[in-house]
This record gives sequence, structure tokens and C-alpha cells, in this order.
Amino acid sequence: MLHNVISAGHRVLGGIERGLLVVASIALILIAALILIEIVSRWLPVLRIPDNVIIVRQLMVVSIACSLGWVTGRDGHIAIDLLFQHMTPRQQRACRGLALVCGLVMAVPLVVWIAGDVGALYASQSFYFGELKLPEWPVRTAFLFGLLSLTARLCLQLASLLAGSDDPVPSDAGHKG
Repeated sequence: MLHNVISAGHRVLGGIERGLLVVASIALILIAALILIEIVSRWLPVLRIPDNVIIVRQLMVVSIACSLGWVTGRDGHIAIDLLFQHMTPRQQRACRGLALVCGLVMAVPLVVWIAGDVGALYASQSFYFGELKLPEWPVRTAFLFGLLSLTARLCLQLASLLAGSDDPVPSDAGHKG
């Protein structure tokens, strides 16, 4: 029963992560387009986009944050496995568990802090300096969703590990074990 719940959680979260990955991909495409327009606008000033640097910075935050859960779900973070490969399976499980707990210790306070920050920014209607007066809360909201997906993925992986799975990464995630 627990394995079915965990599998369902992986499927649901996988769908959410794929949606966030689409958002991250669109943000990267927009970054490339804005940089291209900025380069071309040096010769054609008519194409100038105000606050281009602010927009690119904020889109970079969106692209990174919205892909965190998806990358974590596929075990895609940079790792050096020299020592890990020489450990016993029990030691590897302990290291995975420790890494997941450390990730949660980092992620949960960040989620709480960013959630409060998003609420405060929305209530105060804070804007970035610049010609367009872009509101700050949409980017922070995307950052919050990215951190929420990361936190949920870490929780699911920890639950999988505690439920007895040798590999907390779901088999349908494209992980090569």
C-alpha cells in the first residue's frame, strides 16, 4: 500500500515537474530572445527593450528554480561518486538518507521564508526599479513553486528510501542505476 502511494506521488509530482520544466524552458527561450534583441538593438535602436537586464535576471531565476524538482527527480545534480561507489549498499543508503535529510533541512526553511516573502511582496505591490515598473511577486512566486517541487521530491525520495527502495529515484524518470 505504501509503495502504491509513493508511486502515485512520483507520477503526480512528475507531471507537475514537467509543467514547471516547460516554464523553465520558455524562460530560457525568452532570455535568448531578449539577449538577441539587445544585440540587434545596438544597430537598430527601434528594437530597444526597456529594463532588459532586469527581465533577463528574473527569467534566469525562473529557469533555475522551476527545474530544481525535475533535476532532483532524475538524480541529475552534479556528483562525484568516487567514494560512494566503494561503499557497501547499506552505507550508500545511509549516505542517500543523510543527503535527503540535509536537503530538506535546507529547503523547508527556504520555502517558509519565500512563502512569507511572496505574501509581503504581493501585499505591498513592490516593483523593480526601471521604466516598466515590473512587480516583484511573480518571479518570487515561480521561485516558490520551484522550491516546493524540490521539497516535495526530496520528501518522496526519503519516503521511498525509508520504505525499503534501494534507489529513491523513480524507475520511470530516466535514471540509469
